[in-house]
Amino acid sequence: EYLRPLVARDRIPFMSASYSRNLVNINEAPYNFLIGVTYSEQMKIVLRYVLEQARGMSRRPRVAFIYNETEFGRSPVPAGREYAANHGMDVVAEEVVSLDAREAKEQLMRIRNAKADYAVIQETAWAASVILSDARRMGLSTVFIGLNWCVDEKVVALSGASAEGFVGVIPFEFT
Repeated sequence: EYLRPLVARDRIPFMSASYSRNLVNINEAPYNFLIGVTYSEQMKIVLRYVLEQARGMSRRPRVAFIYNETEFGRSPVPAGREYAANHGMDVVAEEVVSLDAREAKEQLMRIRNAKADYAVIQETAWAASVILSDARRMGLSTVFIGLNWCVDEKVVALSGASAEGFVGVIPFEFT
């Protein structure tokens, strides 16, 4: 009954599998409804967690962002930069890893050289597993934290022991 006026105007509402903050702008996407928090809000949740974990450090926490060169990948980065700047964190690296990457050694070397305490991953399971596996082989002490689409059983299955210590934020449970 509630949908009839929308259907009558050829405007069919739908639930999105994307959590881009662009989709919560009613002027841009008036009939799109998200079932979880945006990637940007997930990034802020992660960075708040980093601040809580970093309490007692003698310096500002050092954070890296790892994402792919798509709208999905870039989506939470501006919010992450802003949150970090406003809450006493240093963004020391931003690295692009493609969704179909076979390795991420160069990017992880730059993260190591930047001495990042934490790295936030905005990827899918495959790319995240490559990042985690290479990070383990390289002996990185950076804590890796994933957003949404790289926080599921696939990451663990693909990464094996390399997923040990991986942290994630997700608005719901995958089944």
